[in-house]
Amino acid sequence: LWVEFITASGYLSARKIRSRFQTLVAQAVDKCSYRDVVKMVADTSEVKLRIRDRYVVQITPAFKCTGIWPRSAAHWPLPHIP
Repeated sequence: LWVEFITASGYLSARKIRSRFQTLVAQAVDKCSYRDVVKMVADTSEVKLRIRDRYVVQITPAFKCTGIWPRSAAHWPLPHIP
């Protein structure tokens, strides 16, 4: 799964993760039953949703890691850690 986020040098790419996350959220918004009231905010590299043309919600992917951001998929935290 994490292979698509690894750069040529073997490091995890936050940019690749954000890009894929934005695509997944856009697909979810497009297919949900609330698509008439929830819209993606365009012209931004961040994931922002406009709700009922009144509220803007920014969603940022975050991962719990002990210590520094993992350098590669081999350094990723174990799945059983809450």
